[in-house]
Amino acid sequence: MPFLYLIIELGVIGASRKLHLSLLERVLQLPMHFFDATPVGRIINRFSKDIDTIDEDVGFDLFEDVFECFFESVAIIMVVSYTSPYFLTVFPELLVIYILIQVNFKKELCVSCICVSANILRRVW
Repeated sequence: MPFLYLIIELGVIGASRKLHLSLLERVLQLPMHFFDATPVGRIINRFSKDIDTIDEDVGFDLFEDVFECFFESVAIIMVVSYTSPYFLTVFPELLVIYILIQVNFKKELCVSCICVSANILRRVW
């Protein structure tokens, strides 16, 4: 369990770093009149709030959600297997099909996710 928590925290640190660098890059590309009209405190507050949200909320929620989903899935498989033992004969095939669908969907999702993230950043800044 501590190993999984460490992996999730390392992922959160990487996400926080990526968000900070992309925000910084976008802010540095803004025209000079933005800095004349916007107080420095507001810009710093925006950076610190976004990074704090990722560091504090996302890591713990993700850790909790991963365990909850895992144990619920195991419980469902155990109950279905107990009530219908024939399920165990088709479960490996269903698992392989599920993994293949997830791999293909993740590739498509990454491409669309990048486009959506770029559009959101353009609107925010």
